Amino acid sequence: MQIHHVIPRCRGGTDDPENLVTLTLYEHAEVHALDFISGGIEFDTRNSFWPVLKADNPELAEKVLQEKARRMGEKMRKANSGVPKSSEHREKLRSHLQANCLNGFLGKHHSEVSKQKMSRSMKSRRFRCTVTGFETTPGALTIYQKARGIDPVNRIQII
Repeated sequence: MQIHHVIPRCRGGTDDPENLVTLTLYEHAEVHALDFISGGIEFDTRNSFWPVLKADNPELAEKVLQEKARRMGEKMRKANSGVPKSSEHREKLRSHLQANCLNGFLGKHHSEVSKQKMSRSMKSRRFRCTVTGFETTPGALTIYQKARGIDPVNRIQII
């Protein structure tokens, strides 16, 4: 049994006993799925009740997935709408990237010692070209592939 808010807290509901109801796992999943399909808050398919809903009511689960895809498409259309960014927005983004995203480690800087350790670790690993089967270290493999006109992206296998 699970406790469910009749009026969700995100919509002004409280934790008062009058606003709480006890539901089975399946009933709880169904209520949230139906709310999501009708325009409610995001339905989390990572939650424990998702497998129960998929197994017991595949039609409803399919509608949830379609609604998730529709909402994601909507978000992507808005993000890629081609609306030019203001100069303030561009400047703010540029300063944020310069201050916080100097490398792929979200602004973290490695000491020289840790850089050397990572370099040694990568040099000691062996890699294989998935096209030709040639095996060597990562840098040499990339040079080998480029010399033969092989695009190294997604063509390297760690062995």
